[in-house]
This record gives sequence, C-alpha cells and structure tokens, in this order.
Amino acid sequence: MYSKFLLVFTCVLSGSLFGQKFATSPFSSYGLGEFGSFDNAIFVGYGNASAGVVDSLSLNYFNPSTYAFLGHGQPLFSTGISYKRSEFTENGANFSANLTGVNHFAMGIPFAKVCGIAFGLKPFSRVGYSIAENEIIGEDTLKYRYEGSGAINDAFVGFSLKVLDYKKHRIGVGSNLSYLFGSTTNERYSSLSSQEIGGLDYLNYRVKSVYYNIGLNYNVELSKNQFFSLGLTYNPAQELTAYKTDDLYFMGDVSDRNSVSDTISAFSEKSKITMPTIYDIGFSYRFRPKVDSSYNKERIFQLSVFGSYQVQNWSEYTAHFSNDTAARSMLNTSRISFGIEFIPHYNYLDRTKSIGYLSRIRYRAGFQTGTLPIERGGTQLTNSAVTFGLSFPIISQRSVSSLNLGVSLGSRGNGQSNSLNERFVGINFGVILAPGAYDKWFRKYKID
Repeated sequence: MYSKFLLVFTCVLSGSLFGQKFATSPFSSYGLGEFGSFDNAIFVGYGNASAGVVDSLSLNYFNPSTYAFLGHGQPLFSTGISYKRSEFTENGANFSANLTGVNHFAMGIPFAKVCGIAFGLKPFSRVGYSIAENEIIGEDTLKYRYEGSGAINDAFVGFSLKVLDYKKHRIGVGSNLSYLFGSTTNERYSSLSSQEIGGLDYLNYRVKSVYYNIGLNYNVELSKNQFFSLGLTYNPAQELTAYKTDDLYFMGDVSDRNSVSDTISAFSEKSKITMPTIYDIGFSYRFRPKVDSSYNKERIFQLSVFGSYQVQNWSEYTAHFSNDTAARSMLNTSRISFGIEFIPHYNYLDRTKSIGYLSRIRYRAGFQTGTLPIERGGTQLTNSAVTFGLSFPIISQRSVSSLNLGVSLGSRGNGQSNSLNERFVGINFGVILAPGAYDKWFRKYKID
C-alpha cells in the first residue's frame, strides 16, 4: 500500500514539474538562465551548506557520495515545493513577481550495506522575465520589450559506495549521471510608438545532453559525543549538445505574436555549450552531551554546525555557435554558506512519553553570501540571504518521515539606485517519506 502511494505521488509531481513556470527574474536573461534548482527545504535551513551534510534522515542529491549512508533498508522519497516573492527596483521604478513550483522529486535506496542509489528530476536552469524600456528618437519613441521563458530539466541517477568503513573512519564516493533536456526562449520586440509595425528577434536554445558530477565524503568519530564530516563535490567543465534558432521577423502588429509579415533572417545550428567547472567543499560537526549517571538520558540534545565554500568558473561558459552575436561574457563566482541545527532530543525513535513533540523538532538557522556571474554598472552583483528552517518528524510506526520548512530572506544586486536590485522572500516546503521500522525494504527474512 505504501509503495503504491509513492508511485501515484511521483507521477502527479512529475506532471507538475514539467508544466510549471520556473522563473520570474530579469537576472535569468543571461545564457541558459539561472542555474540550480529551487532551494531544498532541508538545506535552505543550513544556508544551503550542503556539501558536507551526511544524514541518514535526508536525501542529499547535491553530494552523490552520501547515498550509501542512508539507513540500512530505509529508502527515502523526497519532494518539495517552493514559493518566492521578489521586489525589484531600478531607477526609481518598482515591480514585483511571484513564483511557485515543485522544486524536485527524488528517491534514494541503500543496499548491500555499503552501496546506495538515487534517481529523480529537478530543474537545471530556468528562464522567466518580461522587461520593457523606451528610447527617445527625435519626436518619437522607440519601444522595446524583452521576454524570456523555459527551462532545462535534469533527470539524474546516482550511485554511491563506502570505500572505507573501519572503526571510527568512513569514506564514501559517488557520482550523479544526468540527462539534460528542455529549451529556453528569449524574444525581443521593437516598435515606434507612432506605429504598430515593428520587429521580433526570436532566440531559442534546446538542450539534449549528458552531464555528470562526482562527490566525496569523509566521516570520523572524534569521540563518543562528537562527529565530524568533510564533503567535496566537483562538476568538471563539460560541453552540452545544444540547438540554437535565431530568427528575425517583421511584424504588422507587435501586440500580436502571430502577425508576422516577413522573415528578415533565419538561423539554425547544432553545436556545443561549455558549462563551467564547479567546486564545493563543506563540513559538518555534531555534538551531543556526555551521558553519565547524573545526566537525564531522556534529554540528550544535539547541536550541529555546517559550512561550505563554492566556486564556479563562469568565465569558461561559451556558446560555440557561428552566429552567436548575443553572447555575453560572464564572471567567476563564489559563495560562503553557514548554518546550525539544534535538536532538543536527537533520538527520533525514542517513544518515551515524557519527551514532548517540540523536543523532537529540528530547529535550523543559517546565512549565505556570494557573487553572481553578471555585472551592472561595472560592479559584479552579489547575492546574500539569512535562512531559517524547521523539521517536523512524522511519528508513526517508528518512521523517519518528516515535514520540512525552510525560509530565506535576501537580496541580489549591487545596491546602486540606477541598477537592478532585488529583495526576496523564499518559502520552501518539503516532504521526506520512508517506511516505518517494521516495514523496512530489502530485508532478508528467515523461515523457522
């Protein structure tokens, strides 16, 4: 019954993921758009410091080496929904945008004690914007309208292996292999205010390509109450197979997309797009108090600290098309993330009646700060946010299922009044579903 429910739930979410709008931001007008999926409700609470998180209760598809460290016989199904409200300002003008959508669905399955696999679907990049501006020409006004839409999807399967599990030391390695597919469209309309006729420049990228990344984690038990993990992920520079269509049309009415009167030029080509090298290194530290005869064993808290540093070499980004006149150079970026988590009572399977539900909730807070690959007014744009999160365990049949909430408050831009700046609020809701302790999968049963 449980597996049938997961199957139906997955099919419903897959339809939602393919049909949704993925972005409402002018910053997505560069290249293939904004990269990365929406924030995961669990990791946003840590400030998105995901590289060093090794947790048997969550599916960390950002670091594929962690799949083998899920609870034995305890597969996890993970999905999430994100909402983002943005307020943009530029030259005294203000406008807002809202975005809601499924950010991922994935499943992780540990097996053979030292292996783990995962598979799922999430956004790879996304485009969504609508911008209008006017230019005075003599006694007339030349009006421009820029619009973009679309997304590149990431269907992935990953494998993880524990290469060392000796005493207090454990090492895991893993990799995600993805198939990227989808398309993005950028359109530019131009017309004189005194006339309805004008032009349309239609630019479309379609991607059908394989992509991969690798991960590593090292875990050590410093003492009976202290644990440390170090994680690393690496996305090498890779060439994606892409198809570009760039057409220029004359239109009798720019307000009607179907009023094309003449094709001025048309261009179509298959080529490659070089994606940047990405490094992400992170750590996690967990502390629990020592338990002795004078300490109440029913009140054992856990405090965790997370951090990561990520570098993306966007200067390597290149579209290898012979007629790529619209290509814009991009800048290298970096990001620092930090977070903490506090659990009043860390043993999620403890059913002692004196342990209240509030003591089982995971409380999270964090922040992140970094740069974006674009600049305005000669200054590289920055991205910063403070984050908060909660994880509510589902106490049923000793299950490790949970409901997760993550909130981020942040800004993007360079702070200059004549440049585009954004303030945003992100609300992320996630669900982890897993069988109960009496319903573990892949167990060997003995017959007396």
